Amino acid sequence: MTRAAFRRRKAAAPGAPAAAKKPRKLPKAFELVEAWARARSTLAAPPAHERVQRREPEGRFVAGWVLPLDMAPGVNSLNGRTGWQKGAARARIIKEMLRQSSQARPSAPLSGRPFVRVIRFSSVEPDGDNAFSKLPLDALLVDRPKRPKGMPEVLWHQIRPTLKPKKLGYLLDDSPKHIDLFVGWEPAPPGKGCVLVEVWTGRAG
Repeated sequence: MTRAAFRRRKAAAPGAPAAAKKPRKLPKAFELVEAWARARSTLAAPPAHERVQRREPEGRFVAGWVLPLDMAPGVNSLNGRTGWQKGAARARIIKEMLRQSSQARPSAPLSGRPFVRVIRFSSVEPDGDNAFSKLPLDALLVDRPKRPKGMPEVLWHQIRPTLKPKKLGYLLDDSPKHIDLFVGWEPAPPGKGCVLVEVWTGRAG
């Protein structure tokens, strides 16, 4: 019997004292006010890196959020997740955005072509595919629930208006035809990153 196997058997013996577990290290809390202040001060100052590109918003400000970096993952992280994990990530980001909005949703989606900007503040520049904007954009859409398989269409039309929306409902569509999207990156100290998400009425607003 190996030494490791002997230790496992001894620990499992009746009356054996339980092995002490190392305390789990809790993740650092996301400081919302600090993140907002850092994002605003960074954008108010000249660009800190030659690769930083900026664009002024169009129209009137409607709503904004700052999110932890892990709520807006890149394409490699998203592709490595199962369908269930992606659904959980979508639910988590919507819950946080609603929390910051005091659970408020717009009475109707924005008309025209709204301006949306998603800016990642991080110590490492993200890949050029801008995949970190995918989950925030999805959260801003109007909820379009699907009829459950096997449910009669007449019954579905009666039930659907009573369903509580799961998404925020600012945008009808997130395609380039329907929104003016700017995705950018700004440098931030390690451990102090966030993702800024803003919705504006757009040029016609």
